[in-house]
Amino acid sequence: MDRKILRLLALFFFLVPLMTSCEGSSDSDEPNTATLVLNDVAKDTTVEWQNTADGPLLDVAQFMKGVGGRFLPVNMNTGIIAQYGKRIGFASNGYAYGMVQVQLCPMEPACMEDRGRLWAPLGFLAQVLDGEIEMDEEKRSVVVSAPVPLEVGDIVPESKGVAAALQKIGYTVQQGDICLSNAVEICSAGYSPNANGNNAGFPYLCIQAPLPPDAKHAILPVQFAYSLREDEGLVIIGKTPPPCDYYSYRSYFLNLCLSGSNPFERQKIYTQFGDPINSYNIQDDILYPSPGGSKVQPFESFFVLVSTPDRQLYDDVLAAVGEAGLDPNKVLLDIVDPNLIHLGNDDFADMINFLHRFSNPEDKGAGNAYVNRPTLEILRLTPNTPRAADFLAPFAPRERGSGQTEDYLMPAVDALRQAIISHYSGKYTIRELPTYIWLGKTGSEAINALEDVLGETRDTLYLNSGLFEFGKETVVVVYGVNHTAASKSVYNNVSCYGAKYFNGFGGITNDMYNATAAERFPNLSDVENIEKLYIWQFARKALDDQTFVVHQDVNRDLKGIDYDDEAFMAFRNYIDPGCPDRIGPDPDEIIFDRVMVLEPR
Repeated sequence: MDRKILRLLALFFFLVPLMTSCEGSSDSDEPNTATLVLNDVAKDTTVEWQNTADGPLLDVAQFMKGVGGRFLPVNMNTGIIAQYGKRIGFASNGYAYGMVQVQLCPMEPACMEDRGRLWAPLGFLAQVLDGEIEMDEEKRSVVVSAPVPLEVGDIVPESKGVAAALQKIGYTVQQGDICLSNAVEICSAGYSPNANGNNAGFPYLCIQAPLPPDAKHAILPVQFAYSLREDEGLVIIGKTPPPCDYYSYRSYFLNLCLSGSNPFERQKIYTQFGDPINSYNIQDDILYPSPGGSKVQPFESFFVLVSTPDRQLYDDVLAAVGEAGLDPNKVLLDIVDPNLIHLGNDDFADMINFLHRFSNPEDKGAGNAYVNRPTLEILRLTPNTPRAADFLAPFAPRERGSGQTEDYLMPAVDALRQAIISHYSGKYTIRELPTYIWLGKTGSEAINALEDVLGETRDTLYLNSGLFEFGKETVVVVYGVNHTAASKSVYNNVSCYGAKYFNGFGGITNDMYNATAAERFPNLSDVENIEKLYIWQFARKALDDQTFVVHQDVNRDLKGIDYDDEAFMAFRNYIDPGCPDRIGPDPDEIIFDRVMVLEPR
């Protein structure tokens, strides 16, 4: 009897843990699946989630399919690309920030790969949709509130007819967008090795191109970088900006794949494929299909721009524009030089970027409205049947020079130099730095040298100073000719840069420092042409209302320069108005800006 009881007890203690274990295993193996509810409508879609210490993550592929968007992994599952209408977001696994419409998006928690699938936080996906997402674990539902995605024609109605005409003749047409970007934020988030020597305080707009229609993954996470098959192209349709000092459009060679076996081994080059279309040359015959015909007006005027290496695609766009009832002579051409780049959509293709500069609008409100929602639509064109391209011949480079120099201003510059030394030498030691031509290489020169030229444009003459350590008490004095007042540029400015990441601060323009030399030194009033000279200061605290304050990088986001870090000054001079080719000034025709570094005695 005792033995039977012992056997029963032993069996009981064996079975209870086993039953409990089996029951628990059933619960833990059941995936965390939720019903997707989009704008109060339950979709026939389930989305898996998993919890982390920092919050839930959703299966990106399932979610984007459920909301009617597009998802692709980055090569080797190292990140994610998500598109909803025109809106495109990207993020690398483990990064603190992704980007949506090229604006920073906190990744809380960071996206990751698990079991061969990619997972992203709710906040990132909500930004891609421009909506809101709530997770209800008890009800097992993902509740999404989002606007209907924008389609072709919603921003520029004419683009709908052009797209339809292109589809009729055998093209797949996909929409992208053009977005305000911030080079410092892109760098600090880890998506660029530097801040491109950003023109501080001035907007850059760049195209976010959709991935090729047959792509299985993205080559790189950043969608302001794109590849093109030799028979593909991008089309911009819309209106030129509101009146401003300067704008331009140009495709760029962004980075070069260095390896035949490792697609991530790349060198950033960031050089233009040729001279830009700008607000001063936009009516030049060479840019149009029919010289002498109607032209695009510089401001707030309808245009179509084709960016491609392929003549057939260009001709097809001209025909489609006509088919849509529009004027083919409003079509401009941006040639992607096939001699400079390895075209294709394979993992080893070189990458392209398209940049739209826009500076100093006459009406600040109109300018802000334009950069926040440009009156432009972006189309990617892919022939349904691949073909060999009929390559376009690139335009000849434009020539600098007007024959007019600033030499007559040298006596005034020398007088200003002596006045500055006399004013500051009692309290400070003074070191005068040399000034050089900066970013002088372009196109094949930069590519062959494997040199990163930071998105330069020949519409500008760039100058920079030698390096200095920007200490706590350092004062930097910049001075020289206001080249706009001297009729050698349409606008010019000065900024201070961190030497390691080329992150810039200041953007002090000719309008801001106009006639400041005469104002600062009234004793120079009898010096001829002193009103065409300027002076400005960069320091750690405001010395007066003509000082730009450079703060420390307290948040580690590259929005400052730490004490004693190396720095340099740089100067931009856009478009010599006297130059027949309407391009940046000839360096032999201007007096280089000057720099003094002051330290307390």
